[in-house]
Order: sequence, then structure tokens, then C-alpha cells
Amino acid sequence: MRFFWDVTALTCKRLLRRPGVLFITLLLPLVCAAAGLYLAGEGEVLEMRVGVALEPGDDFSERIYAELSRFEGPVAFERHSPGNRDYLEREVAAGRMEAAYLIPPGLDETMRGGRIMGNIEVLTSPRAVLDGLAGEIILASMLREASPQMNIELIARILRLPPEQAEEIVAELYAYYNAREYIFLEPVFVYHAAGEADGILPLPVEARALHGIIALFLLAGVIWALPTLARETPGILRKLPPGGNRVFMLGTAFALTLTGLLQGVFGLAAIALTHPAAISSLPVSAIMLAAYLLCLGLGGSAAVLLAPCPGAVYPAGIFILIFTAALGGPLIDPGEVSPRLAVIPTIFPSWYYIGGALGGTLQPLPVLLVFSLVFAFAGLTMLAARK
Repeated sequence: MRFFWDVTALTCKRLLRRPGVLFITLLLPLVCAAAGLYLAGEGEVLEMRVGVALEPGDDFSERIYAELSRFEGPVAFERHSPGNRDYLEREVAAGRMEAAYLIPPGLDETMRGGRIMGNIEVLTSPRAVLDGLAGEIILASMLREASPQMNIELIARILRLPPEQAEEIVAELYAYYNAREYIFLEPVFVYHAAGEADGILPLPVEARALHGIIALFLLAGVIWALPTLARETPGILRKLPPGGNRVFMLGTAFALTLTGLLQGVFGLAAIALTHPAAISSLPVSAIMLAAYLLCLGLGGSAAVLLAPCPGAVYPAGIFILIFTAALGGPLIDPGEVSPRLAVIPTIFPSWYYIGGALGGTLQPLPVLLVFSLVFAFAGLTMLAARK
């Protein structure tokens, strides 16, 4: 047992002296803090550009565009002149702009004449996903600006009043309701779990990205530490008896786990300080983090024995890191993209860490322990084969 702790302590000391490991230890909390502050400030993770072309000086079009600033969301409206049509077409075709709406001059007169449909030209592409939302926002702004005149004409026609008297009635009513915005209610949603009302709101969607940052950084830290271990380990193993070999590799795996745990705790602390809403349960997140790192440590130890040469670690590690980022759940849930992809992330340990941290549950913990046992068995099997 003494040899195990000596190997763990010495390996931790060697790892922490490596510039790359030290760099990740300092960088991870900074990245988590910056991302937490940005997302806690309600910064938009996704923002779509939408062009609005209108004739300068056209009063109705100017008012429509001014109304667009009332809407907050992922759609960013950009003002352009009708002469920029070629530019708008190129931007939309290239996918850099979601859509473009060309508002003709004199639209209010056209609407009074009864021609509402087909007046605004829309430039879009098959890849657009938010063009419908942008169109609804523009329509709402257009109707808001057109409604006073439409109501004046309606009241004058139904009540047979002079237009001037109808205009006074509409102006008085609009002034009344504009001064009493509190008459509109904000919806309050009750979330249910197992048939009962649950007072705990679901985590914000950006919580997955924050925990995903930790998962990817810790995986990168283990990969960064492996080439040095792959160079030094074979010579040490040749000098040790079979029992000592097993203890040495387990100590190496535990050192990788402890080093990563130090980095991960800093990352969790940064998130807890800057965006606490992204952590459903700090104790559960810490336990899942430790289990994830035990899995990475034992997997890294097995990779040291499996690597034919130290230079092969980085290419293979980058390949694993890219696949984990794309399919392991750090940024998106592949199952939400397509139900057929739901099974793919289950082969990545990061999926279970993020799932437990997001849900505040230890339910995925046994799967991470199974991963750890599989990696431990693989490492011991390769040790036995070396002799």
C-alpha cells in the first residue's frame, strides 16, 4: 500500500510540473467563469442575422423597423436600403444571413387599399430555420403600426362617424391602454414530475455547455499528460515484479484522477460562483465528476500500455476528443437532433457525467463505474500480456 501512495504522489508531482497540465489547471476555471458570466447575463448563444431593406424617409417603414427593437430574442435585425439587394441575396445564399425582408415604400397605402398579402418580398434559403419567426415579428410590428388607422376606418364605417371623431376615439383608447401595460399577464408555468407539481425549475439550456466545457477540458488534460507517461512507464515496468507493475499502473491511474479532480473542482467552483443556476446539485456534480475522472484515469493508464510509441498518443487523443465533443453530449444532445442518434452518446463516459450533473442524480454513476472496471481490466490484461 505504501508503494501505491508513493507512486500516486510522485506521479501527481510530475504531472503538475508539466506546463500543459498546469496550463489547463489555470485555464479551465477562467473559461468556466467567463462562460458563466456571459450566460448568466443572458447573452445569446445563438443569434441569427435577418436583413430588413426599406426606403429611407418612408414613414410607415421607418416605424415598422423601430418597432422591431421591442422584441428580444435570437433574431438580430439589420437595416439596409433597397439598393443592397445583391448583397442581401449573397448573404442569404451563403447562409451568413437567415433571411431578408424587402419592405416596399407606401405599404400603408397599399394596406388601406385592401392588398395585404404579397407586398413584402422575402429572400430565404432551404437552410433557414428562424425565417418564420422573423416574419412573425415583422408582421406583428406592421400590424401594430397599421392598427390605429385600420381601427379609425372600422369605427367610422360601423358607427357612421366622421373620420375626425373616430380618430379622437381611437387615440383616446390607445393612450389608455398604452399607459396600462400591467393589464397583460405574464404566463407562469408549473413543471410536473411523476404526476405531481415540482417547484424546481429545469436547468437552463446553457448548463449542458458549461458542464461540457469541464468534460472536454479534463479529457484534454489526460490526453496531454499521456505522452510523458508512455515514454517513462516501459522502463519502470521492466524493473518491477508483476505485483509491483499492477500497483504502479493503478497508482498512475489514481494520479491522473487526482490531477484532473483538482482541475475539475476549480471549474465547478467557477460555475457555482458565476452561474449557480447551471448546477442542480453541487454534491452530486462533484461525485459524478470524481467518477468521470476515475474512468479517465484508468482509461489513460490503459492507453499508456496500449500505445505503440509516445508519438501515437496525440493523434489518437485528438481523434477521441473531437468525437467526444461532437457526439458525447458536451454541447448538444444528439438524441434531440434525431432519435436514431440517441444511442451513439451512450458509448462516451462524458455523456453520463453530464447527464448526472444536469439532472442532479446519481443514476448514471453505476455506468461510469462499469466503464472504470472495463478500463482497469483492460490495463491489467495488457500488463499480464507484457510478461
